[in-house]
Amino acid sequence: MISTPDAASNAAPASVPQASPLTGEWGGPQARLVLTETGGQLDLSCASASLDTPIHLDAAGTFGAKGRYESFSGGPTLADVPPATTAAHFDGHVEGNTMHISIRREGEKTAERHILERGRRVKLIRCG
Repeated sequence: MISTPDAASNAAPASVPQASPLTGEWGGPQARLVLTETGGQLDLSCASASLDTPIHLDAAGTFGAKGRYESFSGGPTLADVPPATTAAHFDGHVEGNTMHISIRREGEKTAERHILERGRRVKLIRCG
């Protein structure tokens, strides 16, 4: 008699990320996110951010990533002044074609939140 493991013992734990990263263009009010297999770029009306790692969803559709956040201000910027960037953590979840993403900049107590839709193209109007 040959014993075979039952289906429950072969099931992957809920925290195992998906095999391939989440990619594509996501958009929402004054926010555009482009995800690639290596990370992503988030453009906001008065800021931009880069995700240093790809987004992998777990079984519950949640994710987390680290990156950098850069705030902009209106008016001209001096060429010899480096941008004010800070480390940031991005987390959220995806349900169908909707992404809820929170951005917490290093040293900040509150997170900036956005709701984005897969495939939605937006035109950003930069702060002025």
